[in-house]
Amino acid sequence: MSILNTTRPRNGFTIVELLIVIVVIGILAAVVIVAYNGVQKNATGAVMKETVQSAGTKMKLANASTETYPATLPQDLKTPAGIGLALTTVSSANEFCINVTAPKYTDLQWSVNQTGVLKTGLCSGAVITASIIGDYSTPSTPVSSAVTVESTTGGFKLQTDEAWTQITLSWTPVANAAKYELMTREANGTWYARQISSGAGGWSGGGGTSGELPASTTSLVWTSTTSIPTAAGQVHEYRLRPYIGSTAGEWSTLTLTVPSVATMGTVNNFNVVPDMSWTNHTISWAAPTGMGSPTNVEYELMTQIAGGTWYARQTSTGSGGWSGGGGTSGSLPLTTTSLTWNSSTSRPNAAGEVHEYRVRVKSAVTPSIYGPWSTFTLTGPTSSTLAVIPTFTVSADSSWANITINWTAPASLGSPTNIQYELQTRDPANGTWYARQINTGSGGWAGGGGTTAEIPLTTTSQVWNGTSSKPSGSGLSHEYRIRLKSATNPTFVYGPWNTFVLTRP
Repeated sequence: MSILNTTRPRNGFTIVELLIVIVVIGILAAVVIVAYNGVQKNATGAVMKETVQSAGTKMKLANASTETYPATLPQDLKTPAGIGLALTTVSSANEFCINVTAPKYTDLQWSVNQTGVLKTGLCSGAVITASIIGDYSTPSTPVSSAVTVESTTGGFKLQTDEAWTQITLSWTPVANAAKYELMTREANGTWYARQISSGAGGWSGGGGTSGELPASTTSLVWTSTTSIPTAAGQVHEYRLRPYIGSTAGEWSTLTLTVPSVATMGTVNNFNVVPDMSWTNHTISWAAPTGMGSPTNVEYELMTQIAGGTWYARQTSTGSGGWSGGGGTSGSLPLTTTSLTWNSSTSRPNAAGEVHEYRVRVKSAVTPSIYGPWSTFTLTGPTSSTLAVIPTFTVSADSSWANITINWTAPASLGSPTNIQYELQTRDPANGTWYARQINTGSGGWAGGGGTTAEIPLTTTSQVWNGTSSKPSGSGLSHEYRIRLKSATNPTFVYGPWNTFVLTRP
């Protein structure tokens, strides 16, 4: 009897084998992706380093020709896609600091300053928004300055508000507690402020008297500056214990330290816009995202001549007034997001002069609780900035006794304040612009001496009959010119001259 061979050849993989193959392929793919991402990240990092070092070189080249570092990055500076550069605020006109970031790799951050040394991490100053080039990554949400700390035992908890002007202490009730004892002190000092039960939850300071709280109390708020740390790095300690009958329990302790770096959000959209004559400038900004309306938080606003002392600081006087100099910190309520300055100490007063402005949020009580500065730089123009007068003509009557000067206002000029016409004439033979029109109420004029001319914008015609304002004989000529200019300091704001030559037959 023959035995049949029933074993059949296998034509495929088992499920287990397929799963093993799939897992192996997945592992290989993950290794390849990780390796590729690593290579891509390293390449991006190399480009970032090269880009920021090149930017530093260009800043030093600009300094070599102008003997000052520019307030913005050189215009011919370009960045590859996915990389961004930004200047930051510095303490001196003899230095600069540039950040480089990449939104895709937030852990890649370098900076370069005037020494040319590449450093890991960002500059310590706030980013100058107007200087950003490329895809610079900035924090999308503000960092809250509010802090919560808890003890490891006893459910003892402390919370600060956003401005660190008050703290809330709370704890979990202890069964059968007859009362609580609560104390606070500056680190390693005397337990000098202790809570007592006075019906209203008041407290007394110093003296070593034990504080007592009834068992029904599980929370209280302190606002005294003696019970809250108020300086950067300052530490306060807090301790709480229950009494079971007359027996004291173990202390539960908390430690609170004031941050030593900016902890509030960044003020957004900070901008300074001068009017046409540069006699007033409007400063505006937007509150940090998600800030809300915390109590005892305010804006601090300052201005300075570039590289100088921050000498004009805004204070809240009810009407939005301001005070200058002295180093006193400025304060503006959070409801204020715009103001206008017209003081000559708070704006550029000469062609090419640079003024810097900065704003941040800060605690009204704890000076070390603040946000990073938002900055803006405004430079007085070095060339004419107002419009040219489109038509300008001078004609004489038949007897050449009088001359009539006519012109038209620039299109769309409107009626800006503190803008006027400046009108001059001279005999080209002596070359001096010796007769200049001034606004005397009746449109009179004064001659010579170099006095600046002034004519209101409502005037577009003048008649002159003085012998010094017209050709005195046949074949002789007189020159005339007119332009727009600022009526008050700064006088560097002006338009181009429109000229006319009148020759007597």
